[in-house]
Amino acid sequence: MDEAIYRLLAAGARFLSWIPPFLLRPAGRLLGEIAFWVDRRHRAITRKNLRLAFGRELGEAEIHDLARACFRHLGQVAVDIVAAFEVPSVRLRRRVRFMGLENLDAARKQGQGVILLMAHYGNWELYPLLLPLVLGEFSGTARPLDSVPLERLMTRIRSHTGTVVHKKLGSVRQMLTELRSGGVTGMLMDQNVDWYHGVFVFFFGRRACTNRGLARLHQATGSPVVPCYSYYEQGRYHLALAKPLDLVRLSDRTKMIEANTQTVNSFLEAMIRRRPEQWFWLHQRFKTWPWHKWPRVKRGKDEPNWAPEV
Repeated sequence: MDEAIYRLLAAGARFLSWIPPFLLRPAGRLLGEIAFWVDRRHRAITRKNLRLAFGRELGEAEIHDLARACFRHLGQVAVDIVAAFEVPSVRLRRRVRFMGLENLDAARKQGQGVILLMAHYGNWELYPLLLPLVLGEFSGTARPLDSVPLERLMTRIRSHTGTVVHKKLGSVRQMLTELRSGGVTGMLMDQNVDWYHGVFVFFFGRRACTNRGLARLHQATGSPVVPCYSYYEQGRYHLALAKPLDLVRLSDRTKMIEANTQTVNSFLEAMIRRRPEQWFWLHQRFKTWPWHKWPRVKRGKDEPNWAPEV
């Protein structure tokens, strides 16, 4: 059954890859608009996240419009991702404008490998598709999808230009090996993690539990951290590489990890604020609290469902 579903998905993706982007993207935005009105759960999550982030800056009508714009953008991203199935590298590169490649080149010349700071922003699936075209090699980490046929399709899309996709289990050791050999690896750092995997640092004025993995990789290797992000503007995607982050080296390892993770969040927040509709607000970024009962219990009906502001 999984094989039949995969073949059907692959056939659909191949068909979409033949449709020009200027025809496909409006259809994707329409699908996103439909999803906004149909998917009540994720619409509520998106609006709650936007209130947490912009509640003091935007009114309810503006938050509603921003949530709709987010869904429309994600609809476009979804069709763009699927339509990249088996598209030749030359065609993919023509669709994207690269910016800041000199920043990556300078970081690579240090000879310590490079960690790319990434986020679910713009079209994040461009990273595995396009970075091997300018680097020659690239590796990243992805959580396996629950659907076996869809996971198989996405792995094929992500790796068809040469990217090595690591599954999360055991990925840190593989990334350490690559960095110590001078390679380039990327990490998506904008999602919530459980308290035992992260540190609580500020994000849009609230303490958010943030993956400490990038800070620990930098601590172990000294590799420069280069922000890498995409965005959609004037009818095409842009893939930008910023100057390496100014991270600190402290004798107190705990304080160093916290300080560097805060630097990561500060960069991501500034990036998101420029085009907030292009970030993945459907994710429950503030789900993990900076306090909890011990032993941990499920939140009761009388307990707040918002991230405490500090």
